[in-house]
Amino acid sequence: MNSLAVGFEQYIKSQKLAESSKKTILSMIQIFFNFCNDNKITEQSLNRNNVLDFLEHIRTLSNNTQLSCIQALRKLAAFMNNDSLMENISVSRDYSIQDTKTLNDKELKKLLTYLPSLLNTEAFKRENARNALAVKLILACKNFTIHDILHLKFDNFELQGDDCIITFKNKRFSLKASFIQDELKALEDYKDLKEGYIFVSKVKNLVSGLGLRYNILEVGKGADIENLLPIRLKKTPFII
Repeated sequence: MNSLAVGFEQYIKSQKLAESSKKTILSMIQIFFNFCNDNKITEQSLNRNNVLDFLEHIRTLSNNTQLSCIQALRKLAAFMNNDSLMENISVSRDYSIQDTKTLNDKELKKLLTYLPSLLNTEAFKRENARNALAVKLILACKNFTIHDILHLKFDNFELQGDDCIITFKNKRFSLKASFIQDELKALEDYKDLKEGYIFVSKVKNLVSGLGLRYNILEVGKGADIENLLPIRLKKTPFII
């Protein structure tokens, strides 16, 4: 990404923009480049899923920062002459204030009561267990980003007594093993689906941030919780 970053910086500096706008664009696009470097995304491999994952990754930032990042990404897409990136950036977000509301006690109870029912059907067994596990991990593992969770492998989970220790890169989280044991057990038969990853789509790709958003919205519909989104789960206080 280094050559792309250098070229883009020169491109922005050559544009007829206010100096403050140039500084904002370059500052915001650096967040994206850092994300790419952390996840070994190259200029050659960059695709729509990477961009959508990044947009999910920055959902915890302020709306103004998110919008500034998207504006910077539009400039980058134009610089790269990449129509597919531009198309997905332009339709990727709906900034609704209710997106950031936490779950109230009633909604949280409804959700936790509903999740076990996802494991009691043979239809879409893997997908249901995967989605239930995603909901629980986002609720519990506050120090993990959505991107971290979507890249977890079975080997990242280690049972230590009554606790399950989850490690990813330099992060670590401990929670009661009983909270996620049924979901992990239901997914055991699918360990080899894609290199040991847990969150795998029907076509054997990693679930994207946008895909997770859709899946959790569907869980919310089943639990009769309107507008259930990953960011709402992440911001909801929860201890297990």
